[in-house]
Amino acid sequence: LGIVISVREGRLRILSVMDDTPAEEAGLRKGDVIVQVEEESTESMTVSEAATRLRGEPGTTVTIWISRKGVKTPKRMVIERRIIRVRSTESRVLPGGVAYSWVKNFQRGTSDEVRGFLDDNRHAITGGMILDLRDDSGGIMQEAIKLSDLFLSEGVIVSTRSRLQIEE
Repeated sequence: LGIVISVREGRLRILSVMDDTPAEEAGLRKGDVIVQVEEESTESMTVSEAATRLRGEPGTTVTIWISRKGVKTPKRMVIERRIIRVRSTESRVLPGGVAYSWVKNFQRGTSDEVRGFLDDNRHAITGGMILDLRDDSGGIMQEAIKLSDLFLSEGVIVSTRSRLQIEE
């Protein structure tokens, strides 16, 4: 569906809604409370149980009821599931022609996402580049190496040394 959920204060809440997803298209918002999935109340549901009920085959639908501040009765929504591609980066050109890429995690294709952004915006980028790794949750080391290769022309990118002295 394209949402991040959590149980807060005993209620199944939407923490975020991803761009260009069925959830965004349906009008779901951060802070909405999912009170029912199909015919089942979410009152004592865990995040894992809710995720299992919300997920399904692409092209099928799921019916949920959401509670929202300022709305008296829960709103019924029918949402069509589809495959959600989670982007590992967010990039844009800042004022002054500075390229900005925030790497959320290193997953398959992360370096390709940054390279594509740079290629697509090469004429608009007239300043430097900010590569934001704050809050990066880690991921595939090979993707981090490929991303480094975009910016480094020489030198060692990864080196591993043991802290233990092994005697033979």
